[in-house]
Amino acid sequence: IVPVYTLAGLTATFKAIAVFTVANTLLALLGSWMGVLLAALSGDANTANILASAVVLPGMMFTGVMLKFDNMWTGFALLRHLSFLRYGFASMMIAELEDMTLSCTDDEAINGTCPIVSGQAVLDQLQVERDGGLAYSMGMLTLCVAVIGLMTWAALWRAARR
Repeated sequence: IVPVYTLAGLTATFKAIAVFTVANTLLALLGSWMGVLLAALSGDANTANILASAVVLPGMMFTGVMLKFDNMWTGFALLRHLSFLRYGFASMMIAELEDMTLSCTDDEAINGTCPIVSGQAVLDQLQVERDGGLAYSMGMLTLCVAVIGLMTWAALWRAARR
């Protein structure tokens, strides 16, 4: 992971690399277990593939990247708490951007000023820390792994007993 991480030009601090590694590992576990859970519940791999898109696509919508939470109906905005992708994205964004200083060229400046001068401004614009910081996001991602893991175990146990 470290060679790919550094080749992408991301911040090469221990904290940022550790958060990236842990968050991606948890997201990979969640994705795998979600597939097994859907297959165990549906009893068919093809049906599980169809159901997967119905689970993942709303999760992507509620990360806060495509649509800001302030622009959503309140009922939909509350669904952001169910998006495990949001917690992984927020964790990695916070670890990468929280202490970053940004600059821009003369071509990118607006009226001679750089519109975004810090990583914190990006986090604020994307409302990444709306519900909590890095510890909250990593904690919620870990909780999602535990819940989906238990649900997968229960679904497999139920399928095996049939």
